Amino acid sequence: MDLASARDIKLIPVDDKTMSALKGMNPGYNKLVIKAGTYPKQDKDVPVIGYSTHLVVACNLPENTVYQMVKTMAGNVAGMAAVVKSIEGITPKDMALDIGVPFHKGAAKFYKEAGAM
Repeated sequence: MDLASARDIKLIPVDDKTMSALKGMNPGYNKLVIKAGTYPKQDKDVPVIGYSTHLVVACNLPENTVYQMVKTMAGNVAGMAAVVKSIEGITPKDMALDIGVPFHKGAAKFYKEAGAM
């Protein structure tokens, strides 16, 4: 974001064919949209290659601990977005994107209850 405030930038959109090829190489890649107005002079939404941020925890962390962590994060998106704008509007379905890494039992429990998986 700092670079965009100092000079003009151009976001390059990703097309479906490229996205499909990249996803085949790395299931963690996803097509994300940078909303219009995120950067100066950006007047339209731009589909881009993204890599979602995920919470990584030890397998032996108690199920309820991870469940509560994920539930708390999902319930406080607005507060987190005040610090990291790109989190704005994220849903449990977004949080449950498959990136090729197994879900912790606690996270899976929350996502199932939320109808995200």
